[in-house]
Amino acid sequence: EHCDKFLSDREITLICPECGQETKGDQCDACLHVPTGAELMTGNCIDCKSKVVERENKVLYLALSKFQKEIEEHTEKVKHEWRINAQNETLKYLKQGLLDRAVTRDLTWGVDIPLPGYEEKKMYVWIEAVLGYLTTTIDFCERNNLNYENWWKNDKNDIMYMVHGKDNITFHSIIFPGLLLSLKDDYKLPDMIVS
Repeated sequence: EHCDKFLSDREITLICPECGQETKGDQCDACLHVPTGAELMTGNCIDCKSKVVERENKVLYLALSKFQKEIEEHTEKVKHEWRINAQNETLKYLKQGLLDRAVTRDLTWGVDIPLPGYEEKKMYVWIEAVLGYLTTTIDFCERNNLNYENWWKNDKNDIMYMVHGKDNITFHSIIFPGLLLSLKDDYKLPDMIVS
C-alpha cells in the first residue's frame, strides 16, 4: 500500500518456509522453493519494506496443470541424460503437481498483452523469453527461405539442448514444454537439460 503498486513476486522479500533463508518471492536462491500465494502474503515490499496486502487484480495464467501427464511422460523419456540437479528440480514440481502459472505482470515495460482489458499488462519475461527460441527460429527461417518445421516439428531425430543456470531449470523443463504443448501443434519438446 505504501508504494501504491502491485508487486511482482520478485519485488517481495520473505523468509523461505522451506530453508529459513531470506529470499525474494519468485524463487529461493538457496533451496529453489517457489513460494505459494499464501507464503507471499507473509512478505514485505523490497523497496519500502512495508507488509504486502492482498488486492484484487486481473491476471492471465498458463494452465500448466492441464499438461501434467504429457510433461511427466516426456520427462520420464528424456531425463536419464540430464544432470542430477535438473532431474531433481523437475521431478520435485511434477511430484507436487503442476500449478497454473501467472503470465502477466503490472509493468510499464515489456511485451504488450493484445487483449481487451489487459492494456496495462505486460507478458512475464520468462514466458516471452523461452517462446523466443521458437519465434526466433521462425523469424530466421522466414528471412532465409528455410522451413522452421524441419527443426521444430518434422525431424524428431534432432536433439534439442537447453543450456542455462540452475535457477532457470523449471522454465526450460516444465514451462517451455507446457507452452509448446498449449499450442497443440506437435512441437518438439526439449531433450537435454544442461544446468
